[in-house]
Amino acid sequence: MLVALPVHTGDLSRLKNLLTWCAQLSGCHGHSAVIVADAATPASAILDLKKDALLSFDSVDVITNEKPVVGWVPGANSLFLTAAQFAKQRNEPWLFLEPDAVPLKPKWADLIEIHYRASGSKYMGRLVPCDDPRLPKVHFTGVGMYCPEAYDELSGFIIGAPDMAFDLPTASYLAPIAKSSDLFCHLWGMAGDPPTFAEHRITGTHTFDLNFINPKSVLYHRNKDGTLINLLRKRAGIKAKAFIQLGRFGDIILLLPALKHVADTTGCPPILICAADYGSVLEGASYIDAKPLPLSWFHGMPTAIEYGQKHFGEATVLQCHALNWGVDIKRWPNFMTSMWDRTGVPLSLMPELPLVFDRRSPQREASHLPKTNGKPFIVVNTSGVSSPFPYKQALFASLGHLRPYLDIIDLSNIHCHRIYDLLGLMDKAIGGIHIDTSTLHLARACPKPYIAFTVDGWCSSIPYGNCVLEVKYSQFKNSLSRIAKTVAAWL
Repeated sequence: MLVALPVHTGDLSRLKNLLTWCAQLSGCHGHSAVIVADAATPASAILDLKKDALLSFDSVDVITNEKPVVGWVPGANSLFLTAAQFAKQRNEPWLFLEPDAVPLKPKWADLIEIHYRASGSKYMGRLVPCDDPRLPKVHFTGVGMYCPEAYDELSGFIIGAPDMAFDLPTASYLAPIAKSSDLFCHLWGMAGDPPTFAEHRITGTHTFDLNFINPKSVLYHRNKDGTLINLLRKRAGIKAKAFIQLGRFGDIILLLPALKHVADTTGCPPILICAADYGSVLEGASYIDAKPLPLSWFHGMPTAIEYGQKHFGEATVLQCHALNWGVDIKRWPNFMTSMWDRTGVPLSLMPELPLVFDRRSPQREASHLPKTNGKPFIVVNTSGVSSPFPYKQALFASLGHLRPYLDIIDLSNIHCHRIYDLLGLMDKAIGGIHIDTSTLHLARACPKPYIAFTVDGWCSSIPYGNCVLEVKYSQFKNSLSRIAKTVAAWL
């Protein structure tokens, strides 16, 4: 069976969560998939989805419509017709699985295919009655099984009614011949108010519990906020992982790529118990369930461990040093590798995983942009607590001959609402210079080149992202010429 997965930019995270859940349900082996993307969807995001899909399906193709289509109705129709054309070429029955549909049980795809072939019908899904006089009395819901000839049989109805979602103009043709199956459970809800799920149903609202779903069903449609998958994960015993990191901004930032990988691969935002003084950085990352506590980064560790055990059963400490806590430094080459390793994320992914702040504020970032009259600028940070840098004056003096050609913005003088607001400045600069502190780790999220000054020994940070030159503090005086030449090359 072919499973068609339509997606546009606004549905990327929803489809990713769906694919993660498919893998957690033991996959869809014996079946193939095709990702049907709107032409405006970023290629990198589609390739990421393909990797996720290959964890469940035997093979995965990627296709797009001919040109981007904006809007729910024309967009949905375009992707459906694109999927139907592909299935026609493959001459294969296919399931149209929208990102807001949710498989309910293992072997769900097998059961749908078996019942479809046994039904003898070209179309199988859910026939839904409707008492709205503006709509068909009965229609075949869009999430369902279709025959290879669906494009030839249905495209005329859809193209002839461009203002209607594809399942409505096809109702007159499909309702009399389609097989309505209890394997499919459907509740569309209201426009702007789709069904949501919770532990207990709230009468008189669109909040339902798992008892609402027909126990014979293996596929439900629709749920857009992920609450149904969350409940199903909980019922299956799939829990969010909990971690402890009470350290400063840099310690949290350097862990975010690994924690996002945990969120992406488990479908559950990991819990991070952190010190309230530094938890604000997590407001920029939707994929973390932050638990900020009023604790000292050093003295608060016993309390944080007790909190993690009480509320989450267990919590893995990622910190390297605190009261009554320490790690064997002989096990790892440096502190960053030590912390990453304890997240469970493969160390081979350390250089590859991106740093993502998906809740940036363009308005706040814009308020800190300098007025340079078009003159290029670099950003420099020589201020840090854990690894103080003693050569600030020498650094600025070495760049003095470049002052007529560029401005130098000292990040230590910029006071942002949130530390990740500095990314607005860093993105606009032609490059950056960072000592071994939080902005060095923040630079991983910026595409611009940067120079990293790092301390010697086990406590040294590893510069990732677009670092073009790393200089140890101990080698700074011998590297002034290389530093100046690197900055000049950015002009």
